[in-house]
Amino acid sequence: MRRLTLLAALLCAASSAAVPAVKTSKLTDSRLVLATLKGSVQLYGSRFGDQAFQAGVLALLRAKKIQVTVLTSQAAVKSMAPLKAAGAKVFYLPTGMNMTGSLVLSGNDTVLMNKDGRTWYVMQGPGLAVQAKTQMTPYAPYAKAY
Repeated sequence: MRRLTLLAALLCAASSAAVPAVKTSKLTDSRLVLATLKGSVQLYGSRFGDQAFQAGVLALLRAKKIQVTVLTSQAAVKSMAPLKAAGAKVFYLPTGMNMTGSLVLSGNDTVLMNKDGRTWYVMQGPGLAVQAKTQMTPYAPYAKAY
């Protein structure tokens, strides 16, 4: 439900006259999705895309092309060990606070939402990822470092 609320908030903000137009696309090729990742990347959720996407994020992190921060559920945190070993900052929410779906923020302007492991909805616009990150800050007090 939070994911849908976030998407609606982003789209409403993006449709405002004061905000430049948001470019949206639907991608199923992991290579194209990985090409949108740059700079600081935040991963919110418990599972992120297909194996090709996961391997690509890990390769980009190891190559120091991106910096990664993860917020996941306690049930999924151990699966983030390869990211942590490669230098990602990994946080998890306590038992009882579950995360479904996934949200990826890249740089200041790109928001990616994963539908089914293979289909990604990509929204790009000035400050869009910053707005989405602000929507996720209420979870910060509950997060614990892994």
